[in-house]
Amino acid sequence: MEVIFELLFELFGEYVLAFIFEVLTRLVGWMASPWSTALRERSAPVTKGLRAVLYVGAGTLCGWLSLLIMPESLARTLDTRVAVLIGVPILCGLSMALMGYVRKQRGKEAAALESFGYGFLFALSLSLFRFIKAA
Repeated sequence: MEVIFELLFELFGEYVLAFIFEVLTRLVGWMASPWSTALRERSAPVTKGLRAVLYVGAGTLCGWLSLLIMPESLARTLDTRVAVLIGVPILCGLSMALMGYVRKQRGKEAAALESFGYGFLFALSLSLFRFIKAA
């Protein structure tokens, strides 16, 4: 029983960490929206490819910041680290898509991060950085 609890903690601990950083990234985007709106009015629109590159960069930066907070991976064995690398981005992508869906149902505009694709890319880059660098 203790082994099952430890395995679930390893998997969901990394998920919670990635999800917290996604929400913080969304919060920073919300706080910067007045400046980005003014900038958008004067420049060309951001393409999907550029937005994907920006979210990968933000995920990598958040992965680096997460290592400053928690330098060791919660997943101890290689098997669970690979499971985290595969599972966390999928769960985060689904969570962000759900957040976007709820916002749309309430009549609000969903951010680009609140979609499966961009949420997955963000969490994948964060998880991959932690997979490579975390001990």
